[in-house]
Amino acid sequence: ESGAIQDVLLYAPVGDPVTNEWKIEYYENGEWVAQTLETKVFTNLTPEAEVIVRITPRNPLVGSTLPYIPVLKSYELLDEPGVIRIPSGYTNPDWLATQIYKEAVFEARFTDTKGSPLEGGMAILDLSFGKAEPSIEHIAVSDATGFASRRIEFGRCYGGVEAQDFVHTQRGFNTWRSHYKVAGYTVHNFSLGPMTAAPRIFYMGHICTQTVLRTVAPRG
Repeated sequence: ESGAIQDVLLYAPVGDPVTNEWKIEYYENGEWVAQTLETKVFTNLTPEAEVIVRITPRNPLVGSTLPYIPVLKSYELLDEPGVIRIPSGYTNPDWLATQIYKEAVFEARFTDTKGSPLEGGMAILDLSFGKAEPSIEHIAVSDATGFASRRIEFGRCYGGVEAQDFVHTQRGFNTWRSHYKVAGYTVHNFSLGPMTAAPRIFYMGHICTQTVLRTVAPRG
């Protein structure tokens, strides 16, 4: 029924989940929780709510011989199409890997250890606009081709800091003034559990305003 609250049952038909050689976990309230009962019920789920489950071998030596350990081959938080990028060196930090006005697309590719595309790999994007701001998490799950994609809407921003003015070639030469906010983000192979190594931090520029200060017409 459209709009109805739903319950989802997670059933582990493998004997005692505490001693079984496969560990079943579910993601709840920002962390992985090991399933200790044969059934777990998720109640009062709204339509399109996500229930994320992970199954891993309890003995890590078993895992090392399996061909389907998810390998996060590549990932990217893409610019919004049509964005007029502020050049490197004109902002603080100098390089904003991703630049958007309202939305971005998070993409990732997964293979198994033999290099074949892997379905069900989970990449998590963890993004924040500052230490005092909440962390925003988005999970993308790979399809049968090993490809994961998720569109993330941020909406418009207001205020921001002023970038250095820059010239952009666009049917002539336009000098642009931009105001932007910065978010730091990391990406992690969520399928493998907690992060062990420090992830690489990238920066996203959320452009609030861009205005043309000067236009020089093309010659001829």
